[in-house]
Amino acid sequence: MSSTPILSLLVAASVAALATTLGTIPLSFDLKAKRRALSAAYSVAAGIMIGAGYLLTLAGLESRPSACILGAVLGSTYSFWLRRVTGSKKFDDNDLESIPVEPKEVDRFLLQSSFHSAAEGAAIGAAAAVALPLGLFLAAALAVHNIGEGMVLTHRLYSPQATSSHPNAVPAPLLWPTSLPPAALVVVTKLPQIVLAMGTYFLIQVWPEFLPLALGFTAGALFFLTLTDLTPFAYGQGRREWVALLCSAAAALVVLGQSFFL
Repeated sequence: MSSTPILSLLVAASVAALATTLGTIPLSFDLKAKRRALSAAYSVAAGIMIGAGYLLTLAGLESRPSACILGAVLGSTYSFWLRRVTGSKKFDDNDLESIPVEPKEVDRFLLQSSFHSAAEGAAIGAAAAVALPLGLFLAAALAVHNIGEGMVLTHRLYSPQATSSHPNAVPAPLLWPTSLPPAALVVVTKLPQIVLAMGTYFLIQVWPEFLPLALGFTAGALFFLTLTDLTPFAYGQGRREWVALLCSAAAALVVLGQSFFL
């Protein structure tokens, strides 16, 4: 196993995770500006994920259709279960003005972000196992998404609406450090992305038969996250026609560029 693709994948997954820190910069922006920026970021990210999910599905079906389909069902089921377990009835995670203020709600919110990062990391690893350029591109796409996610995290946990005790402290979560600055906390929630990217890639190198199942699983998870998280959030923050335009254009560019990635 060559060290070059491993190093490239590690760097790409790490950069994608660190890109989340850029979402802490607009912490002082007004809510209207945040809405516009988040709507655009999530629209593009949704389109990229749809296109990437298509490429992952295509690669899995060409490898072993039955395993790919089974993986897609498992990936969707996992994402559904995750949303039920880590979701909350006390705040709307698709509404930027909805703030989790209770310790358990903060924990659920951070755990949901961490588990989502794990699924995204597995997608990067599976894509890289098909073709390294595809994995690197998916990591870059998720970096764009991570910036928007970082904005949501910092707004909900560090904005004046989220805490009245200290402007740089999370409001007393039970499972997370309360003194981490915004940039550090958002990186912590993205560590599973790096771990799962490398772990999935290594697993496929050792057990190649796992590839179509992994491709289906990650495609199912990406489609589910796009339909339940990215697009609803984007629609909630911006004009529907602009969201549809950006999402469609991003997905089309990814699909049309498939000859470069596969």
